[in-house]
Amino acid sequence: MRTVHIHARDIVRHDAVGNFCRQLFDLTAAGGWRPALWAEHGDSVEGYPVGSREEFFDTVRPGEAIFFNHSIFDPILSDVAALPNPKLYYFHNVTPPELIDPEDEATVVNCREGLAQRGLAARFGVLMANSTESAEVLLAGMAAPDRARWQGRIAAIPPIVGLDRWPPSAGGTTAQSDSARHLLFVGRLVPHKGLHTLMDVFERLTFRVPHLTLDIVGGPQEGGFVADVKRLADAVNARGRGRVLFHHGVSDESLRELYERAAALLTFSRHEGFCVPIVDALVFDKPGLTSALPTLMETAGGAALPVSDLPEDAAGQIAAFLEDPSAQAVNAAARRVRLEQLRDLCDGRAILATLESLS
Repeated sequence: MRTVHIHARDIVRHDAVGNFCRQLFDLTAAGGWRPALWAEHGDSVEGYPVGSREEFFDTVRPGEAIFFNHSIFDPILSDVAALPNPKLYYFHNVTPPELIDPEDEATVVNCREGLAQRGLAARFGVLMANSTESAEVLLAGMAAPDRARWQGRIAAIPPIVGLDRWPPSAGGTTAQSDSARHLLFVGRLVPHKGLHTLMDVFERLTFRVPHLTLDIVGGPQEGGFVADVKRLADAVNARGRGRVLFHHGVSDESLRELYERAAALLTFSRHEGFCVPIVDALVFDKPGLTSALPTLMETAGGAALPVSDLPEDAAGQIAAFLEDPSAQAVNAAARRVRLEQLRDLCDGRAILATLESLS
């Protein structure tokens, strides 16, 4: 049986890269491979053992395939790039350091140095990225000869394997437990996710649409930036026109219920490589109203609903959509089309075929 070594710096719960690595584990195992997960930081999840990278170089054998996920500075990327093994490099994109909270100095440095590592990708046999936008970012970090060699050859493959991964609902579609209409944000609670804009837009929206609740799902649970966002939420709650609720460390079952009761997904992110919450919203047949960030537009495809960068205008556009059954019906049809496109893109066949070609 052939072996594939799946690497990421972090393979942890509630993280898109970690989820993708575990999905790759299942995909390759079903495809006749013997997968092994390796990370600097790994969670213990039953059925998905994560090996210590200190043991990797003594374990890997000539001819065994390597699937390397790159999303931040990775201290072993240069050593892996030097191996003669068949290698696939997957670029999840790296957040520009200027978008990171300046107080988080370690992450600022990791992002800056992670972007500086893009040139090492040219030493792999196959390159993939989570979107065409990310592929362009990867090319921009290469030396000119490598850029010319790889132009048009980086496959854009979403970082999801299979869309039918949600646990069954305990009692069918969740009914509204109150009279509120719920809007949903899912993502990390960090500056570049646009949470200040989200809070501004939501407060303005409460003047236009009654009985609104904003459910914010993600982490971290505390810290200076999170405390600032929660202060804004407390101010909205105190005025009594709408509610903001935070949900940290939720299970898949609870997250499913939050999607099921949501009227729409909202995000004003300033940087993404790919937006998994938009895909999940499509799975649950929910519209996604977002900033016009190109990656968000690419993820949503024909179902995209971009709104203005100006909070007052954005609130007006969202309110108009929520009160317009005709616009909702048009978007519902577009969502069904985009969902089927993503089912094909995320079925794993391209990844397995690429691994076969490497071996």
